[in-house]
Amino acid sequence: EEGTRGLWRANNTTFIYNFLSATLDAWFTGMLSPFLQIPDPYFIDIIHSPDPQKSIALTLAASVFTGIALLPLDLIKTRLTITSVRKGERSFRKLLKRWSWRVHTKYIPLDMLLLNVAYSLTTTVFTRLTGVLLYRQLNIDKYTRAVLYNTLKFASRVTELFVKLPLENLLRRSQVAYLVGETRRNPFFIDETDDALIVKPKAYRGFWNSLRDTDKLHELWRGWRLGLMSVVCGYGLKMMDRNSEGLEEEKF
Repeated sequence: EEGTRGLWRANNTTFIYNFLSATLDAWFTGMLSPFLQIPDPYFIDIIHSPDPQKSIALTLAASVFTGIALLPLDLIKTRLTITSVRKGERSFRKLLKRWSWRVHTKYIPLDMLLLNVAYSLTTTVFTRLTGVLLYRQLNIDKYTRAVLYNTLKFASRVTELFVKLPLENLLRRSQVAYLVGETRRNPFFIDETDDALIVKPKAYRGFWNSLRDTDKLHELWRGWRLGLMSVVCGYGLKMMDRNSEGLEEEKF
């Protein structure tokens, strides 16, 4: 109905969000690491840190701070994703100007904030800390035991997929419920009566109520096939390219 424009809905906002996410994460770790007297874990691998526990704690804290700081952008991204390109405000800049931390912070739903934190932590734990666990606990690294390392990383990515999917689905449902809520509490309000929505929002009655609804619990894992296909393809590429990777990188 919306042509090719509909295929790129929220594409620019997603790019801005991903760019700022990496930038802020690096900024937080770079700012806080001197106070903890450890090397910046964003640039020096945690396995080479003199105090891995502090580096892990800093990495997790930075991901949480970044997720919270970018919460308004994430809401805008969700808003642009679920609304028509023909109706409503589509300017990221104008939407962002509506947000005020001083005014709107007190109206942020607690469950949405906690889901944001949990989603950020899950991503960091599986993406950045799996290698640390394999090296520190099992003495497995990608240089001397590449096949086993990549296989265990693959298992970790599969586990991550099935842990993150329900968290992400619940997070998006809570965001949509917030976006169609009261106008005065929500600077990104979507009026359901003007046909701007391209989806029918799922009823969201809180985190625990969603988990107790056993008849619809399986819906939290929707999209797992596509995600699993991506993980499998990534693993296959790593296995085919492991020789060149070993030549290009040097263990120190």
